[in-house]
Amino acid sequence: MKHIKDSFNFLDLFSQAIQNSGSSFGEWAVTNRVIPASEELGKELGCDIQDSKKFKDCMKEKTIDEIWDATANVVSFFI
Repeated sequence: MKHIKDSFNFLDLFSQAIQNSGSSFGEWAVTNRVIPASEELGKELGCDIQDSKKFKDCMKEKTIDEIWDATANVVSFFI
């Protein structure tokens, strides 16, 4: 979380967080697939991925169960 907080305006993006240990340089964190994976997840959740504000607002409205289920459907992007 410290890395995220230090990187950009944190307060507008998250209201809560689940902290895990690990490196921000792990393969899962540093990849060129972040944007395509995020877009695929957004499409799976029915979010407008063409407008970043609408996309962010849509994602903030989703429950963890909705995100988890959608992630399972697009798992190839996250491996």
